[in-house]
Amino acid sequence: MSRSRLLWGVLLVLYAGAIFALSSLSAAGERPLVPIRYGDKLVHGGEFLVFFLLCWKTLPRRRIVYSLILTGIYAGSDELHQLFVATRSADFFDWLADVAGGALGALAIYLLVNLRLPTESRLRILGGSEPDKEA
Repeated sequence: MSRSRLLWGVLLVLYAGAIFALSSLSAAGERPLVPIRYGDKLVHGGEFLVFFLLCWKTLPRRRIVYSLILTGIYAGSDELHQLFVATRSADFFDWLADVAGGALGALAIYLLVNLRLPTESRLRILGGSEPDKEA
């Protein structure tokens, strides 16, 4: 594993730990982070968009597919974990918002990889030394 992928892997594990820690907190009496209808779903989507991107930067092959699968599995385990936390509950629609965030990240990466951008621009956006057509 390259040094860069190792660093991204460490960041992924730390981020997953942060998600777990935040999911362990009681939600009683809290005001929503985004005070609009379904604002919590936006937070879920954003949270797992970042999780997806960290997976994508960490995994070596077929990164989009495997990163999306890993995002869905971790999001599901996060919702399951909340069943055991006082004042929290598992919500299928939260899980869907999590997966939608990952899917949005997958779409963005797919488009960036397949757009006809100059190689220099693509490398600047995606990082790395060669464009990864396999994504």
